[in-house]
Amino acid sequence: MDGDLKKKEEPRNPDGKERLSPTEAARYLGVSRNTLYEAIKRHEVPGVWRMGRCILIYKQALIDAATGSRCGETHDA
Repeated sequence: MDGDLKKKEEPRNPDGKERLSPTEAARYLGVSRNTLYEAIKRHEVPGVWRMGRCILIYKQALIDAATGSRCGETHDA
């Protein structure tokens, strides 16, 4: 019967960058959804992508902000 179940399709992501929903981003950051939405409203969250009511957040932008580096920046030794 498992063969009858369709796999959940992943959303297309042409640029290959991982995006998180606000719920996923809040969980990742360890804050409440309400706290995250308020920070988004105050433009305090990097990597926010909006299209109408849809909000997605680039995971790498959150990582870079936490580590103090810029998106896509490479560090040479």
